Parts: sequence; structure tokens; C-alpha cells
Amino acid sequence: MNRTLKIFSSILFLMLLMTQIGLSQVRLPKLVSDGMILQREATVKIWGWASVGEKVALQFRNQSFNTITGNDGKWLITLPAQKAGGPFEMKIVGSNQIILKDILFGDVWLCSGQSNMELPMRRVAVLYGNDIAASANPMIRQFLVPVKWNYIKPQHDIQGGKWEEANPQNVLSFSAVGYFFARDLYTKYKVPVGIILCAAGGSSAESWISEESLKTFPEQYKIAKQLSDTTYMRNLLASEKTAQWKWFDELGKSDIGRKTTPWLDPSFNDSSWPSYQLPSSFAEAGMDFKNGAVWFRKEIDLPESCSGKQALLELGRIVDSDSVFINGKFVGTTTYQYPPRRYTIAPGILKAGKNNLTVRVVSQSGNGGFIKEKPYQLDVDGQIFDLKGTWKYNIGAKCSLTSSTFFPGKPLGLYNAMAVTIGLGEKNDIHPLRKKEVGQRLALAAEKLAYRDKKVVASGPICQSMKVKGNKIELSFSEYGSGLTTNDGKDLKHFSIAGADGKYIWAQSMIEGKKVIVWNEAISNPEAVRYAWADNPEGANLYNAEGLPASPFTTEK
Repeated sequence: MNRTLKIFSSILFLMLLMTQIGLSQVRLPKLVSDGMILQREATVKIWGWASVGEKVALQFRNQSFNTITGNDGKWLITLPAQKAGGPFEMKIVGSNQIILKDILFGDVWLCSGQSNMELPMRRVAVLYGNDIAASANPMIRQFLVPVKWNYIKPQHDIQGGKWEEANPQNVLSFSAVGYFFARDLYTKYKVPVGIILCAAGGSSAESWISEESLKTFPEQYKIAKQLSDTTYMRNLLASEKTAQWKWFDELGKSDIGRKTTPWLDPSFNDSSWPSYQLPSSFAEAGMDFKNGAVWFRKEIDLPESCSGKQALLELGRIVDSDSVFINGKFVGTTTYQYPPRRYTIAPGILKAGKNNLTVRVVSQSGNGGFIKEKPYQLDVDGQIFDLKGTWKYNIGAKCSLTSSTFFPGKPLGLYNAMAVTIGLGEKNDIHPLRKKEVGQRLALAAEKLAYRDKKVVASGPICQSMKVKGNKIELSFSEYGSGLTTNDGKDLKHFSIAGADGKYIWAQSMIEGKKVIVWNEAISNPEAVRYAWADNPEGANLYNAEGLPASPFTTEK
């Protein structure tokens, strides 16, 4: 027994010793790591942790910098400004030694915001395949900050992330807007560009505000303090997890489409099912359904040339989630409504003659359906088979709506853990694909503001003032570049005008030099003008000669 006790004591001592050694070693934040890009021509702070009072040395480009950790175990060393270049190595020495490799100095940009900044290149690959194939450039790098919320206190480090250079594999996870922005800047200035992607889809402005600033908004501050209560948060998370589990469990048990004769079985007889015109929303189809599971089936007749071939199935966008089967074989699933549905069908699934396509849709938002003006087709070696039109459908299960808390939208949480894009949107998609043009417009803004390139026209026309002249209003603009024009060669559109009653009606408009004249004969004493004043101002066509759109505006006070 004594010998066993001695052995146990020795093991415990060694474990404690190793723990103490581990705690005292120099550590670095995730952002300070191999492959990082640091800001050129500015002092740079390198920081980390070690044991209290530990001496830390940093060796870089034949220079040595020294410091001692404070009572909180933190250390900080400031490097003098460096010119663009690299790659370099950096050695950090304390009780242990860390060598950082492949460091570049260039320009570092924070790419923040919501889902349209977060949206990765893989989501727009259908438009930018050639750009992805030609993306290899070690001078462009991204650091992806994982989405994490904290309502208690600011974090000292992030949970993960690493610096990755642009290449056809890595770039798929780059912010699409961020990548095209970086590529344009590198192409012009030949300086390394680092983008730190810190964006959260659906996040609200208040979630990015510090606690101190949030105090000026009492209602939001109250919510933040409530969420900082660990017991409340633990109970809320447990409750939501349980509710979600119960909802899907109930859905699975009650879905008659998954019973004895599954509706994905190609031999199932759906002749008695009602018809559905795809694409459309469930409400448009007159469906008595809000939330639960709906099954859709369609028969596709394929020629012998398609038999056994690999194919691409495009099902536009579906609200909310879907599982897809062809001839009873599972071919893909998407768990939320926003991504485009593009499923690769493996060789051997398709056959000559009749093929069954079954889609199980789960709706949780109360407004399910197939989004219009999206591609619904089967592509087999370039042969396109249109899938729009008549399908059969049946409701598998109805489940009452379950609510959930979206934490990135709550005050403070993201704090603790950009250019006019009119003309690039899609009226039926809050995540339009044309991210290259967005990145290009942002790059122009950076060239003018950050790089102080006075020759760059970075913005479209911006309304500066108005004058009433009789029954007409004369508008003056800045940022008109080489001149005002329309982007389609047609008459100006999307101007409206109002008199003293404040009621806006569509107006006639014309360009006169650097000004726009707006009028409507029905209004003799005009007082205000609006341009592109809508969620989807389709047809708004005022641009400058450099091809940049005018910002929407109203002159009312």
C-alpha cells in the first residue's frame, strides 16, 4: 500500500509540475501565427501571455525586443514600422520558444458585417469558376474569425482560425466580397493584402456595440445584462435545445411520408396527390400548411444518352430545408433556406426512361416554398431538362411553429467575442451572387480614401442640393466623374416628385450637364424629389460615365 501511495504521489507531483510548466510557457493569440500579414508602415503590437514576471524576448530581422509580463501574465511588444515585403520569421523566447514563419507586411483590412460579407466564394462558384481556378496568390490571405457570442465579458482570444493564402482550394472559404476587394487592391498596388473576416449572418448593429456604449440604449442594455446571467443563459440554451429536439422528433414520428411505404420509393403511386406549380410559395399554391414536412414528386423522362451519367441537379432556393432523392437514392440536403441548391448526382443513379425525383421540404418559418426566378433544371452532359411546371405534392406532417433565440442578433454578444451596391441585387434573394462587383466598388473606395489616389472615381453620383425653378426641381450632384449618364442608354427612371401634400408621384426627368431636372405637369409647385426610394428599385439607371450608380436619396427634410 505504501509503495502504491508513493507511486501515486510521484505521478501526481509530475502532473502538477507539467501543469505549472505548461501554464508558464509563452502563448500567442490565434491571430498572431504562421502566415500572418501585418500592417506596413505603422507600428505593430505583438502580444501574448506567460507566467507573471517572466522575461519575454522577440527577435525579428536582426533586432531584439524585450519585455516582462505584468501581474495579469500579459506581455506586449511594439515593433517599429516596416515596409511592405516578406516572407519573414519571428522568434519569441521565454521559458519556451516559438518561431513564426512566412510573415508578410502589407495592408490589413477588417471585413465585418452580416451574411453578404460572410458569404464564401463556394456559394458564388457558379459565376466565378474561372476566378477561383486562377486565384493562387500567396500575397492575398484571409483569417477567418469563428462566430462566437459572449454576454459576460470581452474574450482575450478567439476560439480558432488561421491565416490561409489564396488558392483554388482555400479561396472557397474566403469572403467573396473580401477576396475580390483584396484582389483588385493587390493587382493595382502589388502590396500583400490580408483580410480578417469577422462577420455574422443576420447580426444586428447592437450586437457589435460595447457594454459601455450600450448603456445609452436602456432597453438593449437590459437584454444584454439578462443574457450575461450564466444561470439564465444555461437554462435558455437548454430550453431551446429541448424545444428544437422535440419539434424535429415530433416531425419525424408524425411524417406519414416516412412510414410503411416511403414516399421516396420510386414505385410509390402518387396519382391521387394534388398538383403543384413549381416554383411558387406554398401560400400561392393554396396549400393549407404553415410548418412541418411536405413531399414533392416529379417524373423525368430521360434519353438513353443520360443513362448512368453523372449530372448536376439545380433546385433554385427552397424555404426552409430540403432532402432530395432520385430513384430512391439520396443525392443531397440543405439545412437552411439561403444557399442555392446544387446537387451532384453520382454516376449510376440516372437511367434511360422514367426517373423519379422526390424532394422533402421542411418549413419552420411559416412561409415555405420554392423561390421564383431561380434555376430549376437537370444538367446531364450539357443536356438541360427543365424541372419547372407541374409536380405532385402531399403533406407529410404539420407541426406548430417553434420559436428560437438568435444570439448573434442580441445586444453586446458579438462585440465581446461597407459602398453603394444598387444594381447588383436580386429581388428574390437577400444573398445576390454578384460579389465581384461589390468587391470592386469597395476597392475603389479604399483606393481613394486609404491610398489617397485622387484620380480614382470611387463613387457614383451623390445628390448635393436642389433648387425649385417654376414647376421643376433642379438637382446638383457630386461624384459625377466624367459626367452623368444612364447605364442602359434609355431615359432616366425611378424619380418621383411631391408637392405640399407630400404625396409622391412618378416624375419625368432628364440630364442637363452635371444636373438632373425633375418634374410632373400635375404638380405646379414641387417641394421634394426621391430617387430609387424602394427596397428593390428595379430600373434605377442614373450613373456616372465611370459606370458607378447614383445613391438612392430623398430631398425631403
